[in-house]
Amino acid sequence: ELKSIIDINQSILVRLGGRAMDPPALQDGWENSESVSDLRGRAATLIESEFSASHFWAWKDPRACLTLPFWQQIVHNMHYVVCVRRPAEVAASLKRRNKIPEARSIYLWLLYNRAAFSHSSAGPRYVITYDEVMKDPVRQAERLAGFLDEHIPDDARGIIAKFIDPDRRHHNFTETEDDDDSLELIENPALLAAEKAYAIMSQPEIAAQEELIAIIDQGLKRSTVIAILEGSLTGTGVS
Repeated sequence: ELKSIIDINQSILVRLGGRAMDPPALQDGWENSESVSDLRGRAATLIESEFSASHFWAWKDPRACLTLPFWQQIVHNMHYVVCVRRPAEVAASLKRRNKIPEARSIYLWLLYNRAAFSHSSAGPRYVITYDEVMKDPVRQAERLAGFLDEHIPDDARGIIAKFIDPDRRHHNFTETEDDDDSLELIENPALLAAEKAYAIMSQPEIAAQEELIAIIDQGLKRSTVIAILEGSLTGTGVS
């Protein structure tokens, strides 16, 4: 996570009328608007100064799911790595850490993942699940390296294995089906659409991109209504 990139992403969302947890309604072509024109030069200078000498480089920021069209104008021939986590686990985590209501969390999961998969559809794209990383980080690192036509040095395998600590995982509904948070979330109809979308995302190859987006859109309609009724969504991100 590079703070300077996060700052640009945050500035984009604020200028367009929202923020990370309450995204604005982004209309087609927003990346060309005058409201972010000065940020393009700032971003280009940043990429040049930070990464011009690097063979491989990457950044991580969930906001990039929403702002990718902006960065695609500056960084060409990108490879996309999309890491997804079960929506019920994300909702429980955001409730525990940020006190965000479940309905709003599901809405954000759907909105961010719709943007991520739509904006990265031209690829190359590699999708990995949080479950896979936690269960076998070395294997997933090998797969990611293969996606980039690289290999994992032998001395790095132990470092990777130690870096991931499964004990820090607070929510795992695949193994704790009777979790109180899980039972509460099951009653949310938008979650059913989100879990169905997650099941498609978890497949080795996402062949039905249009089906995935359609399912997410169905869930967004449901989650938007629920979140607004509960007062946890202002409506700025609803289009």
